[in-house]
Amino acid sequence: MNVYIKHRFLLLLPVLLGITFFTFVLMQLPADDTVDMMYKASGAVSETVKAAARAELGLDRPLLVRYLDWLLAVCSGDMGRSYISGTPVTALFVAKLQPTLYLTALALLLTACISVPLGIVAALRHNRCCDHLIRCCAFLGNSLPGFFIALLLLYCFALKLNFFTVLGGSGFGGLLLPALALAIPMSAKYIRHIRSNILEEINRDYVAGALVRGIPKATVFHPAFSWQYAHYFILLVGRLAVRRNCNY
Repeated sequence: MNVYIKHRFLLLLPVLLGITFFTFVLMQLPADDTVDMMYKASGAVSETVKAAARAELGLDRPLLVRYLDWLLAVCSGDMGRSYISGTPVTALFVAKLQPTLYLTALALLLTACISVPLGIVAALRHNRCCDHLIRCCAFLGNSLPGFFIALLLLYCFALKLNFFTVLGGSGFGGLLLPALALAIPMSAKYIRHIRSNILEEINRDYVAGALVRGIPKATVFHPAFSWQYAHYFILLVGRLAVRRNCNY
């Protein structure tokens, strides 16, 4: 097992290096570089001033040299400073980490509360009206993009019903709509997975034998379902954390 983990980790390293390198290159493609963006609001600035700023920031060096310097600094724990505010990037990251974790936890909780019961009901009411309705809602939720769901929630609950403020706020109320906007498409995806896995389990021979012996359904289905929940919730934590760190 340790050899397998080491092998997978060694395969992960070139992937991570490739992602960081191509991301670094893509950031250099726009016609306006960092210095141009910094002085755009200041009006006309001479090229001498811009050249001095590029030399100070190290932007006049070759691309590969800058990438290697950045990579070594990140590996040593130094993520650099923001070109706009001058604040260390690590401090900015830590400042956003706590609300990101709160939002991830709340979105995970909402996803569990939505997907698990509806997935179970859809499986136990297979090919009935309730199953068809849940599958249609799941298909709709999985088809709509997340930003459109967020706009619908803002329009309904903030503009029309005045339950929340449009610009959000502090506390639980400010997190609920963003978490719900994340939870709805995720729930739509995992409702289908939970339903299909439950249908696969309840058709097995040991389930039929247990039901014939008079064992309650809750007792029979609980061991078969619990490992599925743990598996999907681990996937949810990873996906939600990555998504919020990229878009926060």
